[in-house]
Amino acid sequence: MELQYLRPARGFYLKELEKFLAESGLDFDPGCTFTVNALEDDEIIATGSLEKNVLKCIAVSEKHQGEGLSATIITALRSQAFDNGEEHLFLFTKPKNLEMFGGLGFYPVAKTQDALLMESVRAGCDSFVAAIPKKEGTIGAVVVN
Repeated sequence: MELQYLRPARGFYLKELEKFLAESGLDFDPGCTFTVNALEDDEIIATGSLEKNVLKCIAVSEKHQGEGLSATIITALRSQAFDNGEEHLFLFTKPKNLEMFGGLGFYPVAKTQDALLMESVRAGCDSFVAAIPKKEGTIGAVVVN
């Protein structure tokens, strides 16, 4: 197994990545600026990407699950994020992956039936909210994506 680093994924490599992710029911996010692929015989067997401080598009081929490739991919993505000055990382995944990513140092922030947001700092979002000065009166914000 060898690792391939793409900054960002383009051309032939992007097409191969999109094909691999589609097999896992995922789409490539064009905002990703760094991708690491685990290759075996020039075929992608695992991948993950980074956009600022968010880990995305993480997948391991069904044939290679249970071989520790998720840890390899997450380690490479964390290293790149830290090199970029990002220390508080987030990732989106399916709720069934809670235990796996929890074992790799990520903590749940929010969950729906279909999606799970995790962070690399225990209670990082809660700590951020708790540090906001309390004001009297009505204060609000709406964040829409």
